[in-house]
Formats: sequence, C-alpha cells, structure tokens
Amino acid sequence: MYSEIGNIGLGSEDWDWDEVNMYVYPRLLWHPELSSNFLIADYCHRSYGPAAMPMLRHWLAIQDAREAFRSVKAECLGYLREAKQVTLPEAELRRIRILEDTWTHIN
Repeated sequence: MYSEIGNIGLGSEDWDWDEVNMYVYPRLLWHPELSSNFLIADYCHRSYGPAAMPMLRHWLAIQDAREAFRSVKAECLGYLREAKQVTLPEAELRRIRILEDTWTHIN
C-alpha cells in the first residue's frame, strides 16, 4: 500500500512490535509535531493502566536500542515481569504475555 501512494521504503511493522507501532505511527503521520516518546507514553497509559510505567520503560528501551534491540532483551523481560506484578485485567495480561513470547523467539 505504501508504494502505491508513493512512499518507498516506509513501513509500520518493524521488529515484531506491531502493537505499539500501529498506535504511534499513524498519529505521527497526522501530527508530526508530537514526539514518539509522548505517544508511546500515551499508548502505555491507555493500554496498561496501572502497569503503564514498567511498560513505558520496556517500549522506550526498545526504541533507544533501535536496531540493537536484542541487547535489551533481559532488561525488557524484567520490565514485563514487573508489569505482571500489578493487578491487571486479563486483556492487559494477555498483551504482556504475547510480548514475553515474542522475546523468547529473539536470540
């Protein structure tokens, strides 16, 4: 679709992190004046409620590491464990478990 509208080399599904990418990416297209950190924080607040802070640290660690995101695997798994210690509805816990599963498949 991107190439059809003239955007070559642009994508929104990088590194198996579709969850946050699909929230942040379209908002940046409509509001490029916003920072990605602000949007990631907004996403975490809306999606994880009381576990927003460890989840924000998780996503920011990945963003800061960029292509070397594998180097923050242990750190990020720690944030996910911390987030699971908060009392959460099943939907939020399921999203965190999916992220843990994604990390297990990354060397």
